[in-house]
Amino acid sequence: MVFLFELSQQKSAHNMATDYCKYHPLVSATWHCPACHISVCDDCTHMTGEMENTPNCLLCNQPLTSISHSAAIAPFWQHYTDFMRLAFNPMGILCLLLMVVLPTLAPSGLLLPIAGGAYFVLSVYGWALLQHTATGNLKLPTLQNISQSISKLALEVSVIVALVFVLLGILALKSVVAATVISGLLLVLAPVMLMAVAIDKSMSSLWQHHAWLHIWGAMQLMYVPLAGIAVVLFAVIYAVTNLMADILPVGGLQGLKQGLYGYGLWVMMAVTGYALFQFQKPLHFEVLGKRNKKRVVNRKLDNQAARLEVYLKEGLYDRAAALMKVVAEKQKKNPEIQERYYQLLVFMQDKEQIPYQATSYLEALLETGQHSLALQVLIKLQFLIPDFRPQTPDMCFELAKACAEQKDYPRAVSLLRDMHKDSPHYANLPEAYLLLAKLLYDKMNEKHDALEILEYLVLRFKKHPRHPQIEHFWRQLGGKPKNDFMD
Repeated sequence: MVFLFELSQQKSAHNMATDYCKYHPLVSATWHCPACHISVCDDCTHMTGEMENTPNCLLCNQPLTSISHSAAIAPFWQHYTDFMRLAFNPMGILCLLLMVVLPTLAPSGLLLPIAGGAYFVLSVYGWALLQHTATGNLKLPTLQNISQSISKLALEVSVIVALVFVLLGILALKSVVAATVISGLLLVLAPVMLMAVAIDKSMSSLWQHHAWLHIWGAMQLMYVPLAGIAVVLFAVIYAVTNLMADILPVGGLQGLKQGLYGYGLWVMMAVTGYALFQFQKPLHFEVLGKRNKKRVVNRKLDNQAARLEVYLKEGLYDRAAALMKVVAEKQKKNPEIQERYYQLLVFMQDKEQIPYQATSYLEALLETGQHSLALQVLIKLQFLIPDFRPQTPDMCFELAKACAEQKDYPRAVSLLRDMHKDSPHYANLPEAYLLLAKLLYDKMNEKHDALEILEYLVLRFKKHPRHPQIEHFWRQLGGKPKNDFMD
């Protein structure tokens, strides 16, 4: 009983010691700022560069220190027996046996294409093992695990690996020394190349120097045993196949090579996958966890939303407004972004910037077909700033039509009045003024003003397609051309 009580006390102390994010109280903190004395999660940090291992504080821009809550991951070199047995599941054994037997039954002229196909199949399975161990799972992969890992990227990697094996085999027939040197170099680089492809999910990363440097910076000297395992493994396989070269026939030797090199490839890929899991945080590697939910560690994604949340909670409204201005300019057609910036300016009572942002917000609403909401925003805005008027004639025209539909005729008229003074070359001015004249005459009982608007249209837009309609309406209201007086 005493032991259980002490154990419970230790657990309680551990739970109390858990540090949580200042801005997300239900999320465990992963970083601490020594300058601000606060703890934050991954989302509330600022990455200063793509290859940066340590993020900066959003408030003081100083480097953060890491906080570790998760259990330590056993190093990959402590699991070498697990990696060696991963291949020995029913599907792996069947595949290896097939790779060994097939060359012994095939004609000698087909050995080269058979070798290429065999290494391609072996590489597809090896990439499945890499993806499997990259989740931290060292149990035997199921058929579903393997089938889910087959993708375009997996096929591209397999083609490259198969070509390398075939070309090295051809080179070995001409120069054993050259083939051995190149093989050794490729073995040293193979883990970092595979890790680069797995992290960026792109074949272009296979030969990108900065991606290799990023991995080396994250693993540092721990990369040496990873490459050493690959070199030792293939050196043993090379020695075994050379010993059997004088005993076995050509087909049998080729089958033995395919089986042993395939097994070595699987072990090497499995170790590389687990190394990704072990160094997931400094590598910025996305781990695919249970139920296919991605857990992104130290993400490199844009964290502007998190920064905005931090600034608002800290009362740093000037910083929040500056950040929102950048976001709003990039996403002009996003009503939610425009509204948030607009509401922030209203809260700050920044009457100098409000009209400009209000125009952008209204424009986003109109472009997304939210005319009724745009009208509501306009009404609230004109209550706050009585002399507010949208800055573009298109917006005035669209909002005026929305006002007319909602039977808010005085507001529609105020939006259309004097449009020829503010935008004399507006392409839709005849249609806008024709609507203005109809509203003045039919809804506002201002016949004289309607006649003036129509007379302006008749005299200025004689070549407009709607000129006959405008002139007919003008005559209906009592308008007369000069010729009528002359007669």
